[in-house]
Amino acid sequence: MEGPCNSKQNSLAARLCDTKALAVKYNIPEGLSKNQTKKLIKKYKQEEHKQEWRRKKKEMAKAKRKLKSQKQRELSDGASREVPKPKVFKRMDSGAASAVKIVIDVGYDDLMSDRDIVMLCKQIQRCYSENRRMEKPVQFYLSSFEGKCKKRFEDHIEGFSKWDVKLCAENYVEKFGKDKVVFLAAESPNVLQTLDPSKAYIIGGLVDHNHHKGHCYTGAQEQGISHARLPIEDFIKLNSRKVLAVNHVFEILLWYVNNGGDWRQAFNSVIPLRKIDQIQTDGSNVDHLLSTRTV
Repeated sequence: MEGPCNSKQNSLAARLCDTKALAVKYNIPEGLSKNQTKKLIKKYKQEEHKQEWRRKKKEMAKAKRKLKSQKQRELSDGASREVPKPKVFKRMDSGAASAVKIVIDVGYDDLMSDRDIVMLCKQIQRCYSENRRMEKPVQFYLSSFEGKCKKRFEDHIEGFSKWDVKLCAENYVEKFGKDKVVFLAAESPNVLQTLDPSKAYIIGGLVDHNHHKGHCYTGAQEQGISHARLPIEDFIKLNSRKVLAVNHVFEILLWYVNNGGDWRQAFNSVIPLRKIDQIQTDGSNVDHLLSTRTV
């Protein structure tokens, strides 16, 4: 009969063997500490679980659609019935699309953690989703598209290769020229009044939790390019800094293009209520503005 000491030793040896086997499976380099190895194994396991969950989720959705279709056929009982048409997404090359160019520059890998890069990619996904659902999609670019952000999209965003978005390895100045870009920065003293289709409006793809305040604005000044801030203060008083998430800036510009140039309506449609301290109504009905919000 094994004693308690032998039992513990056997258990420890088994766990060690499991760790070594997983390290080989995930191609984890040798020479790392036990804690580092375990952290990497945990990370890869989580990614596997996510992919498996996405696959199951798709299968469940497919089964649900099939069941719904079957019930509709049963209810119709042979009678003709109008089936709603699926929503048709507009493409950037369609006649309805806007000529306004909005660029998210993702050349800030060195200033972000892996978690921040994941968050940035999710925000870009939201931008893409909103753009393709609008009646007038804007010309959507990703500049400086290489490094960690590119790898994240290629490895983890299913269907990304089919996205209707313009990818540029070069930065925005190299792509459009100094005199054709306007960098959007909350610190800029210049207020953006309207959108010019001949210009490219640059959003800094930086998620840093205020660790690098003013970095994008300083960069625009050093490059000698035009810069401007959104006219937020003319319509809304925020209860925090004027810096918004990447997707919020993109969506505000997108709404402005699609609502005929109404900044007030664009801000009200996008900025989260938790960030709003007061709405500069200019005679408008505040209750009505707030009642239209879903965020």
